[in-house]
Formats: sequence, C-alpha cells, structure tokens
Amino acid sequence: MMPIYLIVLGAVLLLFTCCRYQSYNRDERQGQSVSPLLLVMDLFTFAWFICGLEWIYRAYEPNYDDPKSADYCNMTLYQFVFWLGNSYLILSGICLLITSNNVFNLYINCLVW
Repeated sequence: MMPIYLIVLGAVLLLFTCCRYQSYNRDERQGQSVSPLLLVMDLFTFAWFICGLEWIYRAYEPNYDDPKSADYCNMTLYQFVFWLGNSYLILSGICLLITSNNVFNLYINCLVW
C-alpha cells in the first residue's frame, strides 16, 4: 500500500503545483482569490495524507524479512514514508504553535492598549 500512497501523493502534488502556478498567473489578470479546483485538490491532498497516516501507523513494524508475507514492506520504503509523515506532523505542530503564540500575543497587546 505504501508505494501506491507515495505515487498518488506525488502525482497529486505535482498536478497541484502546476495548477497553482497557472492559477497565480490567471488570478493576477482576473482578480480572483480562490480557484475551486485548487480548493478540491487541497481537500483531496489533506484526506489522502490522513489515509496514508492511518495505513502507515496501522502497519507499524511490518514484516521486513519475508516478501511472500501479507504484511511485508521494504524497510527503506516504510521508514521513508513513516518519517515523511512524522516530519510533516512535527513541522505542522511547530507552525501551529508559532501561529497560536503570535495570535495570543496580538490578543494580549490589544487588551493592554
């Protein structure tokens, strides 16, 4: 399941990048703010990422030795996907903390004034 997850995620992100580039060029000319296609692709990418995390954590410590086993997964591939998901979650958490800290400081500054 991990190779399918990576192939679909890579293809969607590549398509998303191309569409985002086209959208920026078009938006400058037409003054639009959000493309419906990009919104759908954002939602799909988020849902696919959540599904991928579920597959990754459900198969935690798969069988690395027997290729004929039902739960076999290549060790390098599994560890790459595992740490890709973990690093995304860690970076998202750090960004959330920084953002919430800035919002909290802004709120406190407004109360003080």
